[in-house]
Amino acid sequence: MQGTNFLLAALHLALRRVESSTVDELRAELPAEFDSVLREQFGGQTLRFYVRKTQRTERVDRDQRIEAALSQGEAPIVISERENVSKRHIRRVRARFI
Repeated sequence: MQGTNFLLAALHLALRRVESSTVDELRAELPAEFDSVLREQFGGQTLRFYVRKTQRTERVDRDQRIEAALSQGEAPIVISERENVSKRHIRRVRARFI
């Protein structure tokens, strides 16, 4: 049984390496494909994209830290500077959690 677990662990690590190299290849090729499709579909038009700066898990963690700081009575301006968010975001978090 222990040998089977070792084999499964080794296969898992090998698969992760393959997935990683495949993802790296996709990241290298995808922008050109994306550009080609956009030029074909929207050539000559101005397109605006919104790309989030942080991942969902990072935002949830940050908002929980903000909530904890607010519940401890910390000043919103201090929290906004430390967390690198706007004062408006602090007010939104306060409204959600209070």
